[in-house]
Amino acid sequence: MEPRAFDGAAWAALMLLMPTSVLFVAAALRRLGLPRWTWSLYLLGVAGGLVLLHFAGHTGYEAPETGSGSNWWDFGQFVGLGLGRIGVGVNAVAATVWVLRRPRLHDDRLDRRETRLVVLAYLAMAVASALPAMWWAVGLGIVPLLIELPIVVAGWFCLAVAVVLCRRRIRGAPGSDLSLGPVWPVDAIAVAWLVGTLAVGPLFAGSGLPSTS
Repeated sequence: MEPRAFDGAAWAALMLLMPTSVLFVAAALRRLGLPRWTWSLYLLGVAGGLVLLHFAGHTGYEAPETGSGSNWWDFGQFVGLGLGRIGVGVNAVAATVWVLRRPRLHDDRLDRRETRLVVLAYLAMAVASALPAMWWAVGLGIVPLLIELPIVVAGWFCLAVAVVLCRRRIRGAPGSDLSLGPVWPVDAIAVAWLVGTLAVGPLFAGSGLPSTS
């Protein structure tokens, strides 16, 4: 992969996608309606991930010989990892505080099958958001398109099926209201498409390690 494209893809994975993954996990947990004490486990898991990312800071990618003596091609990775870790912690704490301060989610809008599909969609998008950063952190460079794309498509598919099933069920009930909440599912669809596009788009430029040729 061309070094500049590698740096840009790594920056997006670390600074934008990685903090988003914890929000998808939080959305899945809230939709499941788990007890409030489970959010302490969520924060503990995020803390463990931050520890791993701290050690990932020692991951090195050899700067190619550009002929100009400049090694600034990896600046995006340096900034992305630093700010991305801050984003992970801030998003996790903000999501937890937001959920704990709000009343419990009323799940009567979605039946059990629809809830499971939504949760699967959120978790798939969480994996798709976190995988590029983890792939980079373990020294493999940029995740291949053929690995990332199916995960993103699976998330889109589960969310689309859940929305269709829910709409059909509500439309078929007499005197029912099609509104599921203030903005759902419009917000979920928009964010899933935006994040999925951001996760997959840079991968068309290549994958693996930066080329030094």
